[in-house]
Amino acid sequence: MKAPPTKVYTGVFVNDIQDVDLETDTYTVDFYIWMRWNNPKVDPSAKLDLMNSYDSWGTVATPATEKPVRLKDGSLYRLIHYQGKFNNKFPLMKYPFDRQDLTVQIEDFNSSSEKVVFVPDTKPVELAHGLSLPGYEVGEPTMTIADQPYSTTFGDTGLKAPQDYSRITVTVPVTRPGLPYTIKLLLPMIVVLLCAALVFLISPIHIDGRIALSITALLTLVALKFMVDAELPNVDYLTMVDAIYIVAFIFVGVGLFQVVLSSRRLNRGEPIGAVVARDQRMLTLGGAVYLAVSAAVIAIFLL
Repeated sequence: MKAPPTKVYTGVFVNDIQDVDLETDTYTVDFYIWMRWNNPKVDPSAKLDLMNSYDSWGTVATPATEKPVRLKDGSLYRLIHYQGKFNNKFPLMKYPFDRQDLTVQIEDFNSSSEKVVFVPDTKPVELAHGLSLPGYEVGEPTMTIADQPYSTTFGDTGLKAPQDYSRITVTVPVTRPGLPYTIKLLLPMIVVLLCAALVFLISPIHIDGRIALSITALLTLVALKFMVDAELPNVDYLTMVDAIYIVAFIFVGVGLFQVVLSSRRLNRGEPIGAVVARDQRMLTLGGAVYLAVSAAVIAIFLL
């Protein structure tokens, strides 16, 4: 009869989080992990594997003691301080109102779950007092522990079948504050669109000025979109901010088309009053459609 696996009571104290990089899906975490167990024949702290480490060569591990120490209750204990960069694929469909999970995944490299099973301690995850992450609001951290299956024996001929390993996953959720990011990313675009809407209020006889204003607004939108894209990786799907800018491009394009159409009507001898009235109706209709479509886009991505 097999002996039951050794239970290792585990907890994590997150000291600091820095450098969230959306382009590389990375972030830097400074944390302490402690382990407490009773079986002297195993040492789960000897070879901990950081499964989602981004650059293992830059990770610093500093054990508080050279070897596990025995506590007064007879259990073995060890505390290790880690500093390193980690990776987690960030879903960006709801950007800039997305929520991201900053995770650290840990396994015992030497022992499968038949030998060692991690168990959350009484308070498994704590954040340092005053911990902050510029540009983000930090949520309540959690720890989950589950057996991680592997479909290979890694070439070990002594194993009859692949083994599972107990994996610790520490998750710190972060979100962007809504109002500041709305102002930062969307307000410049709204100002450009208001300027583009002025073409409907300029007399149709000033065709050169109307076209220049529309083209300038279009080029400014393109520049703003490039600035937003510089913060994001190349992804194979549209983000919410992409969809919002597409609607804005269409609005400016329709305005430019209306300017050309109004000029052609004037050249055919249509009364200027009728052309102006049509432009004003187009402004009202186009503005209403733009607001409705933009609201629908935001609702679709956020709901």
